[in-house]
Amino acid sequence: MKLKCSTLLLTLGLLVSGCAHYPVNARLKAVNPGTGYRFENVATQTNSDDTSLVLAFSGGGTVRRL
Repeated sequence: MKLKCSTLLLTLGLLVSGCAHYPVNARLKAVNPGTGYRFENVATQTNSDDTSLVLAFSGGGTVRRL
């Protein structure tokens, strides 16, 4: 009986957590490819082609308002 109750609570907890919502960011009105952190904008012609290092970070586009 105790195992059934624990399983039921775990299942309900997982179902409820699946309904979580995040704030949706506002859509961009325009995109300017000549600005921002793009490789073409930050790469200089004096760099050699021997080594290329690319870093990608995810999850930093939302703002929390309290």
